[in-house]
Amino acid sequence: VSIVPVIRADWMGNVFFKLFAKTKVDELLRMLGVTSLLPFNEFRGQLLSQLCASFSVVCDVLLFFATDYSPQFDYQERLPVYYSHFPAGASLNTVSQFFQMIREGKF
Repeated sequence: VSIVPVIRADWMGNVFFKLFAKTKVDELLRMLGVTSLLPFNEFRGQLLSQLCASFSVVCDVLLFFATDYSPQFDYQERLPVYYSHFPAGASLNTVSQFFQMIREGKF
């Protein structure tokens, strides 16, 4: 089964994702034998959840790095729950396809 993207990713405003895509970090990681990125860790999830509940600026910084920062659209009360599962991890293949969509700018 193959899944194809339904959107274009070249519009993305997150500078870190654009930078990683442009410099082909995914190819470097593949050469180094990395197969997954940021796998879920229960301790890290609970720590982030507690930090977000106590210090909202921590969540704001993480949100900036993980998304296209737009706090007016975020459901602030749910962020501690979201961050208790963040990062959930991703396979390098998924990240590589995402970066390719950013690089190519095709649908």
